[in-house]
Amino acid sequence: MRSNMQKLTIYYDGQCPLCQAEIEFLKTRNRENLLAFVDLAEPSLDEDKHQISCSMALENIHGRLGDGRLLVGVPVFAEAYRRAGLHALSWLLSRRWLSPILSFAYRVFARYRRPISRRIGPLLLWIVKRGKQATVVPADAATHRARLPRTQDSLEMPTR
Repeated sequence: MRSNMQKLTIYYDGQCPLCQAEIEFLKTRNRENLLAFVDLAEPSLDEDKHQISCSMALENIHGRLGDGRLLVGVPVFAEAYRRAGLHALSWLLSRRWLSPILSFAYRVFARYRRPISRRIGPLLLWIVKRGKQATVVPADAATHRARLPRTQDSLEMPTR
């Protein structure tokens, strides 16, 4: 049961569209309120209170469990996905034999996060935000389909 899980606070760069998309996605899955989010790019942020600076988070994602333990890199994602109910993804990210590969891949990604985020971040953020607007409308008594509202705003792609 998830009720005995500690809350995980995720520290992220709110100026990174790709990071924003990931956080928005996790917020939609945070049904049991086991995740908290701190935008390290907020001007009013008290870095001393959180003991994480924006420059630290730019190098690696950081998370802090309710008992104060600090997680860095791939383990943050594994724990976040676990709390978000994405058990298969969490399981995969927490395999020891995959850890060296995943850690290396994340370090490469983190190093080039800004150009990657500029290219695909706005699109992913748009997709996540659009998905939040989706509603379930019964198609008939036997099936249900997710449908998006058909407004002009929901159909426009973001611009850079």
